[in-house]
Amino acid sequence: MAIVQDVVLGVTGFLEFEFYAGRAYSFNERGITSQIIQIIYGSERVSKFECEKHHPLLNDGIRRGRPKSVDIHWISEKNGTGTGNWLEYKWFGFSTPSVDSILEDIYRLAIIAQAGLGRTYFFAFGIKRSIRPFLASEKNKRTDGKHEIIRYSKERFPVLKPSHIVHESVSKIRNKIGPHSLPDSVSLDSPFSTATDTLYPSRCCGFGFEIR
Repeated sequence: MAIVQDVVLGVTGFLEFEFYAGRAYSFNERGITSQIIQIIYGSERVSKFECEKHHPLLNDGIRRGRPKSVDIHWISEKNGTGTGNWLEYKWFGFSTPSVDSILEDIYRLAIIAQAGLGRTYFFAFGIKRSIRPFLASEKNKRTDGKHEIIRYSKERFPVLKPSHIVHESVSKIRNKIGPHSLPDSVSLDSPFSTATDTLYPSRCCGFGFEIR
């Protein structure tokens, strides 16, 4: 999908510029929010943007603690109708997010998408020497040992099921999400990545996909 490619290419290019300008080492996950928003504004007709939007289904019954939220929410205007969109992203610097934390984001977004409450997207950005080993690591292998958990290429197996993930990780994700049941299967569609790009010696990269 165009929005996935636009965001991945745009943020990767921005990070590459910042890196050669000597500023990338100061970046963190929240440092690229405005860049993502600018690219989406340039790609779609947007009527509303919100950051840290409360999850529409996972906050029922919460009495205390921080409400569960999604990084970015926006309304796309097309043909006179508005469509909700939800986006989560992770940053790979000198430390990397865990597979479990990424899977939690994916499943929280899948619950929104499969309830018909909008389109959902996941992205990851950062330093290539952090992202590439993570994608190739054993931690990113499904229980069959043949396919990756986190999809970043059209050649990768697109459907993710709880049975593809080790039991301990599934239990952690369920505990984080709460009483809402995990979807039986999640599609990681339209993946696009600059992580495996060898056309030039880039230091930064990213990948993303739509969740259905």
